[in-house]
Amino acid sequence: MRKLIIFCVITIFTLLVSSCASDEPKLELFNPEAFAFSLDEGWEINSSANVKGIKHIQSEDEFSIQLSYHINLINPEFDTLEYADFGKIEKTNSEQFLDIPIESQIELNGTFPLGEYKIVFSVFDENSKQSVSIETTVLIE
Repeated sequence: MRKLIIFCVITIFTLLVSSCASDEPKLELFNPEAFAFSLDEGWEINSSANVKGIKHIQSEDEFSIQLSYHINLINPEFDTLEYADFGKIEKTNSEQFLDIPIESQIELNGTFPLGEYKIVFSVFDENSKQSVSIETTVLIE
């Protein structure tokens, strides 16, 4: 009987601790899109994705976020152009941000092969130390 009581106490304590510790938002990327425009000598790839679950830092009446991102481009021959685009997003607002768009424009000269390209978005939340990735494709023909 004593073992059962100890087991119940430990189980209840574990449940309480785990439920209180999950207040941190979960970083998510969603709605990736990409399309290509033909240029005189090559292509321009425009792509975007949205990020949510960003950790906000509150200072007085303002909320701030800090994200860094990079975009890798994988061509039809499976060669990867790492950091084809990259940047930081630092914003402050009187209200928390629900989601933030990440937009990219990558120009390719005429030496890049035609076919399906994979675009990989990678985002790092500087405040929560979480990272997340998502991918989409675009056809260049």
